[in-house]
Amino acid sequence: MDGFKDRLSQRFASPQEMITANSQAEATEAEKFQSEVRALISSIDEMSRKLDKVSEGGGGPVDISGVTEQLGNVSEKLETHIHKENVRVYRNVQAALTDSLGKQSEAIDEKITTNNQQIFDELKNKTDMLSAMLETLNEQQKSQGQAVSGMAAQLNAMEESVNKKIRNRALLPIQLIMLIILLGELAINVLLTLGYL
Repeated sequence: MDGFKDRLSQRFASPQEMITANSQAEATEAEKFQSEVRALISSIDEMSRKLDKVSEGGGGPVDISGVTEQLGNVSEKLETHIHKENVRVYRNVQAALTDSLGKQSEAIDEKITTNNQQIFDELKNKTDMLSAMLETLNEQQKSQGQAVSGMAAQLNAMEESVNKKIRNRALLPIQLIMLIILLGELAINVLLTLGYL
């Protein structure tokens, strides 16, 4: 069967040419069949006339052997014709389906390609958006890192300032005691100089 299909596909370029060729062959076959049917109808008409004569009482025996033989031939030819018609219709449908499937396959391939391109474009856009977001986050992280470094420097400066104040507070009582002692000595020296002591 594959060899037959290969020969047909080599002979006819497209399914439409195959359908046209089948239609032409069918028309020729139908003409031949119609002429045979006409001959059979005329034989049946002749037989009917003979039977009418016999039923009216005239005429002799009727020979129907030729008619049955013709009916048998026509029956065989009719079966052959029906088989050929079935095969022709099958091939036409097969050619039309093959052509239709080819077109549908191309359309599906085109849709898949279009969908894949749309998906690719959408993924690319989302990837670009994510890259931009990551870049923004990196910049924010750098600026936050710089802010944290500045805050750490401020905290260190505040810590030193607090440490100085704490040291100064610890020295303050000693300084006050020394100031009181100095003032006491000064007062004693002034009293001594004035002679009160």
